Amino acid sequence: MAVIVIAMLINEIIAYIYGKKYSNKLVELVMKGKFDEFDNLVDKGFVRYCVRPFNLDYIKLNSYLIRNDENRITAAFDNFKNKSLTQAQKVEVFTKAFNFYVFNEDKEQCDYYKEQINALKGYDSLKDETNRMYDILIEKKTDMLDELLEEMNQVEEKERGAYEYLIAEIYTNLGKKKEAKKYSELASKHLVGITKPR
Repeated sequence: MAVIVIAMLINEIIAYIYGKKYSNKLVELVMKGKFDEFDNLVDKGFVRYCVRPFNLDYIKLNSYLIRNDENRITAAFDNFKNKSLTQAQKVEVFTKAFNFYVFNEDKEQCDYYKEQINALKGYDSLKDETNRMYDILIEKKTDMLDELLEEMNQVEEKERGAYEYLIAEIYTNLGKKKEAKKYSELASKHLVGITKPR
C-alpha cells in the first residue's frame, strides 16, 4: 500500500513539474506567433496529462483570440460552458467571453454572459462595468454621457482609454460624428487592439 501511495505522489510531482514546463512552453509559442508548433504540441497525450485541463483550455482560448479565429474561439467558449469552474475561473472566462462578444455586437452571446456575470457572488464593480458596456455597445443607450465624461476627468490620462472608447460610442449613437471621431482617436492612444474603425 505504501509503495502505491509513494508512486502516486511521485507521479503527481512529475506531472506538476512537467505541467509547469509545458504550460510555459505553450505560452511562449503563442507569444512568438509559432502557432503551427503550438497546435502540434498542445494536444499531445503527455501535455494533456501534465497540464491541468482548465489551464490547457485557457491557453488554447488565448491562442485563438490572438489569431482571431472566430470559429475556434466560439468552440472554446462553448467548451467552458460544459465544465465545472471555480469562482475565479468563471470570472476569467465570463469576462473574456463578454468582452469578445460585446465588441462583435453578438447580442445573444452577450445576454448569456452578462447573465452569468451578474449571477456571480460579489464582484460588484465587474457587474457595473459589464452592464454599462452592454447598455452602450449593445442597447445603444446614450444617457450615461455626462457620467462618463465626469468619471474620465477624475482619472489619470493613461487610464482614460476605456472611458474615451465608450464616450465615442455614445456620440456615434447620437449621430455626432465629429465628437465620436475625436474621442475614438483619443482612445486609440491609450488602448491597443480594441477600437473599431468609424
